[in-house]
Amino acid sequence: MENKKIDIPFEVTDKGKVRFDTYGYIGYTEDLGFRRTKIFGVEHLVRIQNNIVKIVNKSDIIHVALEYLDENFDQKSELEYGATKYEIKNAWINKARQISEDATLSFLRYEELNPLRDTQEISYFCYQNTVVKVQAKTIETVDYRDLEHHVFYDQIIQRGFSYDESCLGEFIPFRQFIHNVAGNIEERILPFEVMIGYMLHTFQNPALAKAIILLDSIVNEIGLIEGGTGKSLLVRGLSYMRFLCNISGKDFSSSSGFAFQRVTPFTSIVAINDIKENQNFEGFFGRITDGFTISRKYKHDIFIAFAYGPKMIITSNYYVKSPSGNSTERRKHEIELSTHYGKDLTVYDDFGHHFFDDWKEDQWLGFDHYMLHCVKLYLEKGLVKAPPINLELRKLISEVGLELMEFLDQILLTKTKLHKKELFAEFRKESIGSRYQLSLRGFTIRLKKYLEYKGIGYVETPSNTKVFIEVITAKPDEHLILTINDVKTDYKTVDTANKMTRLVNQLQKFFNPENNTEN
Repeated sequence: MENKKIDIPFEVTDKGKVRFDTYGYIGYTEDLGFRRTKIFGVEHLVRIQNNIVKIVNKSDIIHVALEYLDENFDQKSELEYGATKYEIKNAWINKARQISEDATLSFLRYEELNPLRDTQEISYFCYQNTVVKVQAKTIETVDYRDLEHHVFYDQIIQRGFSYDESCLGEFIPFRQFIHNVAGNIEERILPFEVMIGYMLHTFQNPALAKAIILLDSIVNEIGLIEGGTGKSLLVRGLSYMRFLCNISGKDFSSSSGFAFQRVTPFTSIVAINDIKENQNFEGFFGRITDGFTISRKYKHDIFIAFAYGPKMIITSNYYVKSPSGNSTERRKHEIELSTHYGKDLTVYDDFGHHFFDDWKEDQWLGFDHYMLHCVKLYLEKGLVKAPPINLELRKLISEVGLELMEFLDQILLTKTKLHKKELFAEFRKESIGSRYQLSLRGFTIRLKKYLEYKGIGYVETPSNTKVFIEVITAKPDEHLILTINDVKTDYKTVDTANKMTRLVNQLQKFFNPENNTEN
């Protein structure tokens, strides 16, 4: 379009007056790249240049039209057409209201957009000067003019890029930071890097849709809230690669209709920072799996289908509670940051500069190469679970409660056969004034979870009433039987005459010598 001469829509009448052609103005703006289109069902005015789409308003169209006139209508043109630039502008002003009306602009050509999107095997990153195409085995650059798709201006990374694989051999501060928060343990570094790749790869796979949850490895649930481990800095790094909407978790409520009102159709990542202690993961479940509805005050809702919706990352000083069940566990990917950073060491202390704000061009180039490498790694290996540090303990505290855990720790030092009602009554007696308002059923559920998390085997006895929980302390062939009280077996309570008759019959059959011979 830059090389094409565009006709300016005016004519000089026989009387020497400049007349402005309204329909000619529509063609003029179309030549300048302006179109009508729909983005997620909402109609917009856009300007398309070299496959880059920028949303504009009515005044933008007039400014660009006048700018082209100023740059291309010189003194030679004035002599050729017999009109001055001033006269043309004056004619436009007289029709400014008319050419800006919705009815007039509705004559603009409608363009069906074909946006550039990530696929399951390919991820694209649009810089100011080039597009980077990342695959599991290769990274290559593509010129905007060679694209067969449109790129939204809001999704362009506002810096230039030149691919040079040797950059990965240099010291990259952000890479070292990631290694540090992973504890500099190889088995944990890979999960962090592919997690970054997952967040930057905008393709949504229904079978693998997950929210990333960044946690401290310190057990903050017992009151030692540290923070400063690098969670927010990691999320900020993602924002320099994708359009990220950062939401403060302290005032956040997933039940609020306007909780995500700052999210836009171009948002690739929604980050909820420092989520509240008792926030339940169930509130995010639908947005991870069913698509995203953006509700804003006094405006129409915008629904973004799951395939085009943003991914979600949550940071928390606490374990994020969630309902039990495989469906919930499948939708979250938890990863703990090491204690490398904290009150005794900050990232600034470690590197001697502020990340992002103090970086020079070579540091940005190293950062870009490392982030693209993480995407390449993810496309090759997928998400990888990091070995847990204190994750299981934090789950136990979250689901059972610290007070009940400490109570059961003491009980199991001396008892292996637990009467549920008596144990519950004893716990209630010891926890007077606490926030626990458990029912017997809730207490039993937490008791079982405690035993399961601790890896302690148990059986409920008798089979018909299950009033006891008996801890399995050893394998049968390892257990030394001393008295009848040491025998652990399934049994039922005999509490009626009929049951007693059946028991006597069973005992007679068992102890009958003839029976023993036949067996």
